[in-house]
Amino acid sequence: MLAVAALAAPPDPSVWQEPVPKETPPKVAFTLASKTARPGGTAKGKVVVTFASGLHGYQNPPTMDYMIPVALDCLTKDVVLKPEYPKGVVKEFVGEKAAVYEGAVSIPVSLKLPKRTGKLEVKVKVNYQQCNDTGCFPPSSQTVSANLNLTRAKTLRKKKP
Repeated sequence: MLAVAALAAPPDPSVWQEPVPKETPPKVAFTLASKTARPGGTAKGKVVVTFASGLHGYQNPPTMDYMIPVALDCLTKDVVLKPEYPKGVVKEFVGEKAAVYEGAVSIPVSLKLPKRTGKLEVKVKVNYQQCNDTGCFPPSSQTVSANLNLTRAKTLRKKKP
């Protein structure tokens, strides 16, 4: 009787179903071209988002309105972030073409800085939705930061002869 019940039990789903791929969050880094800048001036830097093999994010601006692109937001008060999103590569997924970022994508940024002096931690929120060839994962984000010292430029005095 016990042997009959074991044969009637449904098979273990892991034996007959393909495993669902797991999402690997992208690696995100934020660097500035210089550690110092003038108050009220600008600073240059870049955000690098590296997607794992087999995953991608949508280009900004996206190919279609419903696609959620990689997007940067500055979380630091009084700092204005201006990203320069690169063009992605066009791929076809489930019969539809889309421009995507694969592997490492470098996004140059320009920062308009506050007029005060002192140390400044610039925080950038990286928003993305990762997808594979057949579907997408829920949108997500990561926050990265870089430090900057805002100092007034010293004027050089010419020596009198």
